[in-house]
Amino acid sequence: MTTASALFEVFKTLPTKSKKEFVHLLAEENEKTNIFMNSLERGLKEVKAIEAGEKKGKTLKEILNGN
Repeated sequence: MTTASALFEVFKTLPTKSKKEFVHLLAEENEKTNIFMNSLERGLKEVKAIEAGEKKGKTLKEILNGN
């Protein structure tokens, strides 16, 4: 899978608000953000596991509290 293909697969799973933020992030010309491929792939696997009911999703509050 190419980097672009993997990135698009991750993008398709994002909520609408996150898609807009992601597009805005890509559109910024003066800033550079490092996105590591393995992090994207791991995130995609986790999203698919949550959608399949294999893993429980967490709220932001749970993540910040370390739960």
